[in-house]
Amino acid sequence: MTNSISIDPANLAAYGQQIGQTFSFVITGGVNGSIYGTNIYTLDSNLATAAVHAGFLCISETKNVTIKILPGQESYTASTQNGVTSSSYGSWKGSYSFVVAMSTSSVTPSNLADYSDKVDETFSFEITGGVNGSIYGTNIYTLDSNLATAAVHAGLLRIGETKNITIKILPGQESYTASTQNGVTSSSYGSWKGSYSFVVAMSPSNVGPSNVADYSDKLAQTFSFVITGNVNGSIYGTNIYTLDSNLATAAVHAGFLRIGETKNITIKILPGQESYTASTQNGVTSSSYGSWKGSYSFISAGGL
Repeated sequence: MTNSISIDPANLAAYGQQIGQTFSFVITGGVNGSIYGTNIYTLDSNLATAAVHAGFLCISETKNVTIKILPGQESYTASTQNGVTSSSYGSWKGSYSFVVAMSTSSVTPSNLADYSDKVDETFSFEITGGVNGSIYGTNIYTLDSNLATAAVHAGLLRIGETKNITIKILPGQESYTASTQNGVTSSSYGSWKGSYSFVVAMSPSNVGPSNVADYSDKLAQTFSFVITGNVNGSIYGTNIYTLDSNLATAAVHAGFLRIGETKNITIKILPGQESYTASTQNGVTSSSYGSWKGSYSFISAGGL
């Protein structure tokens, strides 16, 4: 249940005990406050500035905006959206996000074919996951790829799930790779004039597991996770790793991440190998191993 409408309190630093509750405030969009995070913000982030950053308000626009109080996050990701730059931050005691109200005044386009002149800009749209549109690419998609289907393919949405999703416009690529991810198959394509990718907000729902030891029944399937590179885990193999190899460490070893770097990483589940070879790559040493029940390899890394 949403509480009654109140005047903008500037931030929600005093709302840490209200986890799970929603509140409505009359807010006028601004850009002068400090904010931390992307789509999920620290409680002390300025509401007026965060509302513009998240695409809920234009500067000086006044609306009734609903927010939800969330638990603290381990980290908050910086980004530039809608002309506003947020800062990154480490662990914080509480968070909030904006609740999307369905409205015909901000209809999400089916694709971004008309956005080729907006390279490096980010946009937030309310998207409901679907599987009926055509998409081309993996994590980086042609501008004419269907947003709803690409969001499911990239692991940002489930079918029928509605969220406020942020995308970034990218230059055209020489080629786009086909794949099957999260039950959706994308097509390959040659050179195209423009691309987009999804900007991933760190949250408990999309942060990668430490390993994929339980994925042996998912042979040939691909999965996308948000992973931060480190060198503290045990890994076995070179480029093809045992399923119990630490994802964050293997991603550094394989050259898909640097230490401390966070990206949306796609892996593919492979059959078990007769043996796994040790090596030292990118400052990380993997171990050798004999026969094991399942393996994985890295497919691609997308920006946040």
